[in-house]
Amino acid sequence: MNRAARRSMQLVALLAGLVVVDVVAHVTAVDPAAAVLPALPEFDVLAVQALRLSMGDDRVTLDRVGPDDWRMSAPFEAEADRAAIVGILQALRGGVPMDVRVDEGSLETYGLQAPGSILVEVVGAEGVVLTSFVVGSDTAGGSTFVRLPEDDVVYRARIGGRARYDKRPTGWRDPMITELAADQVASIGITRAGGTFTFERATGGPIGGPGPWSLVERPGFEVDQEQADGLAAGLAALRAGEILNPNYPAGLDTPPVVVTLRVEGEPEVRLRVGRTSAGTFIAKDGVESVYRVAGSILDRLDQDASTWADRRLLWFGWEKVHRMSLVEPSLTTVLEKDPATSAWSVVEPTNVAADLREAMYTARHLGELRADELVAVSAAEAGFGGGTKVVVTLLDGSSQTLEVGRFVPGRPPGREAVYVRAVGRPDRIGALSVGEWSRLRKAWAR
Repeated sequence: MNRAARRSMQLVALLAGLVVVDVVAHVTAVDPAAAVLPALPEFDVLAVQALRLSMGDDRVTLDRVGPDDWRMSAPFEAEADRAAIVGILQALRGGVPMDVRVDEGSLETYGLQAPGSILVEVVGAEGVVLTSFVVGSDTAGGSTFVRLPEDDVVYRARIGGRARYDKRPTGWRDPMITELAADQVASIGITRAGGTFTFERATGGPIGGPGPWSLVERPGFEVDQEQADGLAAGLAALRAGEILNPNYPAGLDTPPVVVTLRVEGEPEVRLRVGRTSAGTFIAKDGVESVYRVAGSILDRLDQDASTWADRRLLWFGWEKVHRMSLVEPSLTTVLEKDPATSAWSVVEPTNVAADLREAMYTARHLGELRADELVAVSAAEAGFGGGTKVVVTLLDGSSQTLEVGRFVPGRPPGREAVYVRAVGRPDRIGALSVGEWSRLRKAWAR
C-alpha cells in the first residue's frame, strides 16, 4: 500500500472516531435543567393567611381569622375544619421535593386534568402565593401524581395523599360539636326515658386537679371513675361525621336522650341525641345544624344509672406484685416475681409447671380487673366458698383476693360468665366472662 492510500485510510479512521465521540456525547449529555427535579417551596405556617382549593366548579377559600382559628369565606360563610387545614399545612411546610418525573402531557391518565384535578394554593400576606400545585390521583407507595400550575409535566410527590384535599365545600366546615377541656367539665346531666341522673365532679383533687365523680340523685352510689372520666372526655370533644341542614329528619323532636354539660365560667351546653333508620344524630342548642355521629354515642348514654357503678374488683400497680397464688380445692400454685429482674418462677409446689410467659398479662389485668357487670345475687347463689380464689401479694406485704364462684346461669353460648367478688368487698358481686377468666388462669397453666 502506497503512502497516499495509507493516508486516506487514516483520515477515514479519524473521521469515524469523531462520529463515535459525537454520538456518545449526544447520548450521554444531560440537560442540567432536566436533571434537577423541582420542589414545592417551604414556608412558615404562621405566615399563611389563606388556603384556596379549586376543583371543577367548586372554589373553596379558607381564611385564617386568629392564630388557631379558620373560617370559610367561599363559597359560603362557615367555621372551618381547623384540624384538616393544619394537617395540610404541616404536610407542606418543610417543602416537598418531587420524587420522580413521570410523564409530560396525558394529564387525564394521572387525574391531573380538570375537572377532576385540584388546584391548591397556600396564600400569605397581601395575597402572595407561597406555594401552589395541582393534585391528581394517588399512586403506589404513598405518593400522589402532581404537576405545577401552567405546566404539563407530571411528577410523583408525597403531599399527604389526595384525600386531604378532595372535599366538597361542605366537607370543610368545622365538624366539632363540642370543644371543652375535659378536666374542666364539672357536671354531666343525662335525661332519658328512665329519668334524669347527674354526674358531678368534686374539686380539690390531687395537685389541685379535679376530684372524684358522684351521682347527685343517689348519695353513696360509687361511680366508676374511669368510665365517668371517659364519658367527660368523649362529650367534651364530640366530632361529627357529617353536618346536615337543621330541618333534616333526625328524630330530635322527642329525643331519647338529652345531655347537659357544665363547665365553670362557661355557658351550659345542651345536646339532643336522636336516632332514625338513617343513623344517630345530635343537635346543639344555639347552633342551626344537625350532626351525624357514631351510633355508639347514643348506646353509651341511653343506659340506666346503675351501669355506671364502680365495677372494680382488684386495684393495684402490676409492678408492685410479688406473688400470685391460684388456690383451688385440690391444688395451690404460687408464682413469684424477682424484684430485681422481674422474672417469674414457680415456688409452690416445685413439681408443677406454669406458663410464665402469661404471668405478666395476668399481673397487669388483675391489677385493674373489672367485672363485666354487677349482679344482684347472694353469696350462696353465686357459689362462693367452694375454695377457688386468686391471692395477689404485693411487695409491701399487703394482699388482695378475688373469689370465684359458679357459672352464671342462663347465659347464651359465647357469653358464658362466672361470679366473682373481691374479699374486701363481699357485697359487690360481679360477672366475669369465662374467656377472661380462662386467660387469667393461663399463668398457672390451667
